[in-house]
Amino acid sequence: MSDMMNRWHKIIKWSAVGAVGAILLVVVFAQTGSIGKIHQPIAFNHKKHYQNHVSCDVCHPLYKDHERAGIPGVGICLRCHEEIINRIPEKDKIQNYRESGSEIPWIRVYRIRPSFYGLDTLLRGIPNKVIEHVYGGKDSIYFSHRRHVIFGKIDCSNCHGNVTDMEKPITRPSLKMDMDRCMSCHQTQQEEVSVDCVVCHR
Repeated sequence: MSDMMNRWHKIIKWSAVGAVGAILLVVVFAQTGSIGKIHQPIAFNHKKHYQNHVSCDVCHPLYKDHERAGIPGVGICLRCHEEIINRIPEKDKIQNYRESGSEIPWIRVYRIRPSFYGLDTLLRGIPNKVIEHVYGGKDSIYFSHRRHVIFGKIDCSNCHGNVTDMEKPITRPSLKMDMDRCMSCHQTQQEEVSVDCVVCHR
């Protein structure tokens, strides 16, 4: 009898694992069309905005004082695009979001995650709410833009690449953001920054 119960326990356990995996795959394909491939809601051109003298903190206003850099909401876009002179589909999208009272559903690209049997790659295109649920409602690694950019004087391009030359929206990290990369930088500056585990793994 115990052998039969153990067998059924294994069947139920692996069925549950398979079901969770199937759900994750469905979410990925529904949101991105393919594993790890991201489609941003607006084809934002960083290069064009940079050439028009739009500084980084206009769209990412939080990085000087907070952990996160912030992403541009409809209100920020409307500062310059309140009235459309030259109509193009991407500008029309901004007006559509305003009229519907909804925010632009940008998909977060950069997130430092622990590598777990390759799931860090699989989960790349899943929306933030799903990721936050998987990781208990918070980022798996603590990272502060303020500490790195303001105090550490680290240029944005060190982690994000040459954003000012990008004509298409960011759909994948320019650089692999993992523990090895973080530690290689911290270890070269041990006199000024900590390499203690609890600093990042809170």
